[in-house]
Amino acid sequence: MKLKHTTHLTLLTLVVAISGVSLAYAESAMVENAQGSSRLGCGADNSCFSPYTVEINVGDTVTWTNPDTVAHTVINGINGNDPDFGTLFDSGLIWPNGEFTHQFDEAGTFQYTCKIHPYMMGIVEVTESAMSGDSMMMAGEDSMMASTLPDTVTIGFLHPLTGGLSGFGAQVRVATDLAVVDFNEYLQESGAGWTLEAEVVDTATMPTTALHAAETLHSKGIDLIVGPAASSTTTQVKTYADKNDMLIFSCCSTAPSLNIAGDSVYRMVADDTNQGIALGELLSSRGVAAVVPIWRVDTYGEGLRDATVLNFEAAGGVVSEGVPYNPDQREFSLAVSELAEQVQDMVDEHGADNVGILLIAFGESTQIVQAASEYEILGQVDWYGSEAVPAELTLEDRIVSDFTETTEFLATDIHLSRGELAQSLIDRLTDTLDKDPIPFTYAAYDAVQILGRAIERADSAEPAKVKAVLHSVAADYQGALANSELNENGDLSKSNYAIKVVENGAWVTKQKYLTDYNLITSATQPEGVIEIGSIYPITGQSAST
Repeated sequence: MKLKHTTHLTLLTLVVAISGVSLAYAESAMVENAQGSSRLGCGADNSCFSPYTVEINVGDTVTWTNPDTVAHTVINGINGNDPDFGTLFDSGLIWPNGEFTHQFDEAGTFQYTCKIHPYMMGIVEVTESAMSGDSMMMAGEDSMMASTLPDTVTIGFLHPLTGGLSGFGAQVRVATDLAVVDFNEYLQESGAGWTLEAEVVDTATMPTTALHAAETLHSKGIDLIVGPAASSTTTQVKTYADKNDMLIFSCCSTAPSLNIAGDSVYRMVADDTNQGIALGELLSSRGVAAVVPIWRVDTYGEGLRDATVLNFEAAGGVVSEGVPYNPDQREFSLAVSELAEQVQDMVDEHGADNVGILLIAFGESTQIVQAASEYEILGQVDWYGSEAVPAELTLEDRIVSDFTETTEFLATDIHLSRGELAQSLIDRLTDTLDKDPIPFTYAAYDAVQILGRAIERADSAEPAKVKAVLHSVAADYQGALANSELNENGDLSKSNYAIKVVENGAWVTKQKYLTDYNLITSATQPEGVIEIGSIYPITGQSAST
């Protein structure tokens, strides 16, 4: 691989081969690190390098410039544990007003960082150019290359249509069905010459079933998959997908353990490290001194429980041993009995007003709350739930509805900023589902749209080629979500959280948690013109100041 330093930037090099009248284009992109990036802060929103993601073709170059007041570097990889760290390029020190250029001679996704300031990260997406080398003979300015895709491109869908997440899966299924219809209309209008087809498989909310489904799809040559929905099923599929160079695009899996750069799993949601911070902040802001968690023992439950406890304890909170339970069990009286004992111990020590219960559950949340209603002590403390609880808890059940209102049950929920297609999607989903759709349906819809556009841009259904453009396609796309940009690990880069409470038998959003600011704020903000007063010493001895 050739490294070269330059003192100026060549914008466009045009090589003309007279004998074949073929044209080869070599272009260069420019990236600069932000002024002040030597201080922590820019890593939170990927603004250390501008732009964060650069898309170029094989043979193109990238030039990094340094307008900062201190030296920086650019080196491929994220940290020294990466075996490829520094093997492709390493700029050495780039002094203020200096620059470094590297030519990329192969396709792929190349992450890089600054060795001095490792929170500074960026991505270079390198794709095979349809115009490179002798691959295309010029036939006039209006000539266009026809797509090499087959008439029909089939992608797999792994949905939990039966089992504990069947209600959740039904909503996601409707959203992805609509996305396929809409994407095919887009292809028809653009004259693409191919259509997208879905092969749907039920994971039955079972990890082993999801793995078997992925194996079946792969045997049919279907290596691009939307789903699975749950973290436990996504984890089960991941190793097989990595080994067989597949692409998994989950709408709804949030476990922090899947937050891995360079693997086969992409997610249209942020990982639960963020929700753990939100829950920890919610508990602290409500004056909770001690928490008793009850959680499902799977990838999702363990990950969110750990993230929440870490943040709550860091703020000085106390957490009991808690009650883990098998999500496959059908009866929860023993688990709830143990919960009541631990809550009583905490109440004896801290007082009922200072104790909270944290419920991390899916569909079984209804049975747990029903069982909890039999214990007086469990109705004397406040309850808090994870984002799956508002979607799964059956408020139509009178026992559940009464208990959640009595305990002032609060729950976080994914708060995804709505994009330009959101309202149309919500209207259609509501008509079909006969109820308000869960936020994950927006993510599911956009996952299909982004994957389809990545296939289109790559002009291929090969996972490696689709992966090479997926970040840039997601960054450019405007759909049901206002922001669909993926971070360096392939997850949605940003997510805020709604804080909901049960009122009159329904979940109502009362507050929002803003991840960028670690701030809980009112769900509604003032509108119109807000006047504020200012007092200045216009006269007197301080008038000049």
